[in-house]
Amino acid sequence: FNYNDIKINLNIGHLNLAMNSFKFKYDSLVKIIDKYIIAFELSHNNGINDEHKPLENEAWYWELISDKRFKNCLKILEFRNTSIKKLENNIKLLKKKLNVL
Repeated sequence: FNYNDIKINLNIGHLNLAMNSFKFKYDSLVKIIDKYIIAFELSHNNGINDEHKPLENEAWYWELISDKRFKNCLKILEFRNTSIKKLENNIKLLKKKLNVL
C-alpha cells in the first residue's frame, strides 16, 4: 500500500492510552503515519481509562492537533455524558486553539 490507499482517523484518547501503556511519545508514531492522517477524533482522558471527556485547555494534544501539517484534517469531537453547555464551550476552545494556524 502507499499513502493514497490508506487513511487514518487518529483517536487522541486512544493514542494517550497507548502512549501510557506502551511507553512511547506521540511524535515517534506521528512521524511514521503523518501522511496517512486525515482526521482526529478528540476526547480527553487520564491515560488509564477511555473516559471520552471534553478537551482541556492545557493538555498535551494541542501541539499535535494544531500542527500545520494537519490544518485540513477533520476534527471530530467524541465526548460522553457531556452537557450541551460543555460541548459549546469545547467547540469555542477548539476554534480558539486552531485559529493560530
